[in-house]
Amino acid sequence: MKTCKYCGGELTDTSKKCKHCGEWLDVNCPYCDGEVSPQADKCPHCGEKLTPKNGTTIDNIQEDLTNISKELNNITTGKFILFSILSLGIYTMFQMVKLIERLKIVGLSKKYKIELWFCLVFIILMYITIISNPDATGSAGIFFIAYTYLVIGSIKKYVLEKYNKKLKLNHLGALFFSVFYLHFFINTLDIRIK
Repeated sequence: MKTCKYCGGELTDTSKKCKHCGEWLDVNCPYCDGEVSPQADKCPHCGEKLTPKNGTTIDNIQEDLTNISKELNNITTGKFILFSILSLGIYTMFQMVKLIERLKIVGLSKKYKIELWFCLVFIILMYITIISNPDATGSAGIFFIAYTYLVIGSIKKYVLEKYNKKLKLNHLGALFFSVFYLHFFINTLDIRIK
């Protein structure tokens, strides 16, 4: 048992909010384990930025991630695959360029601009590889896989930093289905929280 420092009421050891006065109790900083007020944006002990902010629940995080996935995609993964096959991959490349622009709008690229620039370089290399040597589709496939991992890496880091939550990744899916898996990954951001 522990005691609320605001009203003196008795609480269980796992309580995060006082059931007597409604005040939020101090939590431990995930970086230095020091006690921090849940309203704090920054840890007073180690100076690290704290996330998620007070009042943010798993439901809020899932809602935010659902909104991000809607912002990044306006099409289902099945349609994306179908359009990509029918257009012989041209639609896929167009969507990859569009995705990077959308990442900038959502704010995912603020800290990860270099990674997203690498993504653009990979797209250009795919075009060059396919145009210069149509038989080198294997090389283009490697670029697709690298692009997929770069974008997913940026999204995972963004979510970890903003919400202090990890996103689940199916490495086999990313390896074998590359950009199709990336599209699916974005569409299902809200159910990927660990």
